[in-house]
Amino acid sequence: MKKLIAALVVCVGTTAFAGDAAQKVQAEQKAQNEKTRDATQVFTQQPGSSIEDAKRDSHQGINATEVGPKISKTAKDITGHHSDKSTLKAMGAFDLQGIISKRSDDEVTIARQGLPSAELDVRNETAVWLDGKQVKADSLPEGAQVRAKFQLDGDNAVAVELRATSAKGTLK
Repeated sequence: MKKLIAALVVCVGTTAFAGDAAQKVQAEQKAQNEKTRDATQVFTQQPGSSIEDAKRDSHQGINATEVGPKISKTAKDITGHHSDKSTLKAMGAFDLQGIISKRSDDEVTIARQGLPSAELDVRNETAVWLDGKQVKADSLPEGAQVRAKFQLDGDNAVAVELRATSAKGTLK
């Protein structure tokens, strides 16, 4: 009998509480619906945007191609990270090997047997090694054997790592 009374008290209390909460929610929704809004309240002015842009956007809408760059800029402003260069990572990069046919400080061309030559962009983050020592890309000798790791950045192949071995007979 005590269990039955306790269950009844819990049910009645819960029902009363739920009814009170539902009334509060309905009252808040009614208050929100009664508020009138115009476009100037919906499209708030952001720092750096002009009043004319805000008025234009409130009447014409926003071009969808403008949304991504603005979100990206805002995210960079918030985080303080403004680097446009991607971070090079050896994990998941593609591999190739061949012989260096041309090189400069920002590009290397690798000749591959039975395949077309590969042109890789070299960036400041690219790790470049010659005979086990770290060097700059323009120090790599033409004709050296090379193993490269690269990743794609749009239409460009970017070298993540270049490990070259001097051509035989040209050791210093």
